[in-house]
Amino acid sequence: MDLVHPQLAAFAAVLEEGSFEAAARRLSISPSALSQRIKALEDRLGQVLVVRQAPCRPTAAGEALLRRVRPMQALEAEALAELLPERGSDAARTPIPLAVNDDSLDTWFVPAIADLHQRHGYLFDLRMDDQDHTLQLLRDGSVLGAVGGVVGGAYGAGENLGEAPSPAPAPAPAPAPAPTPVAAPVWTPPEAASIAPAHPLEVREIVAAQPGGADALAAADNVAAQAGSFLDSVAPAGWHL
Repeated sequence: MDLVHPQLAAFAAVLEEGSFEAAARRLSISPSALSQRIKALEDRLGQVLVVRQAPCRPTAAGEALLRRVRPMQALEAEALAELLPERGSDAARTPIPLAVNDDSLDTWFVPAIADLHQRHGYLFDLRMDDQDHTLQLLRDGSVLGAVGGVVGGAYGAGENLGEAPSPAPAPAPAPAPAPTPVAAPVWTPPEAASIAPAHPLEVREIVAAQPGGADALAAADNVAAQAGSFLDSVAPAGWHL
């Protein structure tokens, strides 16, 4: 019993076996029937999925589809093992394809998968390659997982491996220093300026009648004139003070 669509099963079998004839033998159908399933799948998706040469390999669209079919096959085996107890060993007999580099295989990887086999009966189809190529096997859908050569270098089939990691954001520029305030020029009237000329006329007459009052008023008027000239010189254009 197969839960995965027959067209998807035929597609995966062709790429796993490398030819239409070997895939047809594995699925116990004729090569012609297998070819019709692949063609029907390509027509449904509107894209060529398999490069028909020896060995058969996926196109870019085929790689994207195969990455999703692999987990479906693994889930199918687990579901059948749970729903059909009499076939409970089928899930364990379905090898899980993994890519691993030599260094990991010689050190920690074998004990790790041996423990999984002893506890759950899983089988593994290991593809050994250089660490620079194991991720490519995952990208093209050949395996369900890949082990790289760095700490934290294990990747699953659901991860997006087509993009480089985003660069760290650049630090924000330091704020520009606040400009140093410049004090505006201050005009200091002469000491003689003790009376402003803005007094009412009667006040000026009273002051003028005092001893030395006339001189004080003259000095105040002179200071006022100087102040007006100074303010006009520092005022912005168009301002009238």
